[in-house]
Amino acid sequence: MVEINFVIGWVCNFILLFTLPIYVLFLLTLIKYRKDKELKHAFFRLLLSNGLADILQIIMVLLGYNLAATGLVPQLFIWMGDLFVKIYFPVSRGVNVAQCVGALWIAVNRLTALHFPFSYDRIWTSKVTFIFIIVFQWFASVALAFNLVVANTFSMRVKSDNKTIEFVVTGQFYNIPVSPAVISSFCLLMIYSFIFLAAFFKTLQRKEWTLKERAALKMTAAGFVICSTLISSAIFSRIFRNDVVSAFGLTIFISSTPYSLLIFSSAVRNRFFHFVFGCCCKESSSNISKAEVDSMAGNSIRRLPIIKNASVAITDLKRMNHEVPNHVLTE
Repeated sequence: MVEINFVIGWVCNFILLFTLPIYVLFLLTLIKYRKDKELKHAFFRLLLSNGLADILQIIMVLLGYNLAATGLVPQLFIWMGDLFVKIYFPVSRGVNVAQCVGALWIAVNRLTALHFPFSYDRIWTSKVTFIFIIVFQWFASVALAFNLVVANTFSMRVKSDNKTIEFVVTGQFYNIPVSPAVISSFCLLMIYSFIFLAAFFKTLQRKEWTLKERAALKMTAAGFVICSTLISSAIFSRIFRNDVVSAFGLTIFISSTPYSLLIFSSAVRNRFFHFVFGCCCKESSSNISKAEVDSMAGNSIRRLPIIKNASVAITDLKRMNHEVPNHVLTE
């Protein structure tokens, strides 16, 4: 069992070390092209905020728990003392809350884009997105970190091998019945279940999906795969008390975002390679690529009414132009 824990621990370290530079380049790509027509939507702003939380968590995991568990530099942790744990533990847990809340907002964004498309632009304005990110995501993170500092006592101890360091927390933290990760996991499971069930019933009502709808479902499925690692991590941590599997699931959750976007979104992939390698990647103009971008922008199921028997009144065409957003009609 010890050997398995050791191997999984080093696999997690390798994944995080490999992902860190890729994730940084991924976020720099989103920042550089944030004003592009295809990447200026609320979905990418949420990804940017959540990506910042992921990178902070990767750094803290590598330089905190994982480094202390390896026993490579015990003198460094002993020199920093209990003050390091008092700073590290609340900040780490606060960043974890920011990750969970960010994943929740991304799921809500996908829900509105797929099933409430005509309300998408009205809901996900720049102001509302900013409030969601700053107030609900990062304010919650800071509030939890401050509460942990006040309500708990932090220390570190050296194990019997005189190399491995443990972080010890005494106080109300471990008396919390339900953690933020468990709450977020439950909400994510409910949201994605609703999305996929609604999609299933829609398939029963009509024979085929449009390219935009298929792309939207593909992006939503990618989001669910990422969040499923958080859900599994919370389940194994709280129910089965298996910290090794929980740590591996959390590692995949932290690292999955850039890879999923590079795989499923050609718009992001083209700009990423252009930013990293400086090559003139040809911008994809295919219907599939455009559908992927539209699905992230909330344009996935904005269908025009079907014209039967090739006859429609002029007033109906005017009403159609009024009801459907201009950027959809020009597609």
